[in-house]
Amino acid sequence: MCASAFGWRPMSDVLITAPLRLEALAIRAGCRRLRIQKTGMGRERSLAAVAKLQSDPAAALLVMGVCGGLEERCQPGEVVIDNLELRVIKPAAIKTK
Repeated sequence: MCASAFGWRPMSDVLITAPLRLEALAIRAGCRRLRIQKTGMGRERSLAAVAKLQSDPAAALLVMGVCGGLEERCQPGEVVIDNLELRVIKPAAIKTK
């Protein structure tokens, strides 16, 4: 369960990842009962986090964070939500270099 402006609501078994500690802290401030994993910023750190994330029993994975310079139409403070859903990615399919 997670407190929100609309009252208590159930949370599914979701693991949330955030590249930066500050992002993880901001997410946790919104709901202390969420499972949040800091992955580190950039390609190398993200790839290094893959093995740990793949062994997690979560039913779903969310990646949250902030980004600068995404799109000139975006304004500071706007929330960007991608509607792309990815299924299983096999470790052999991930190129490290």
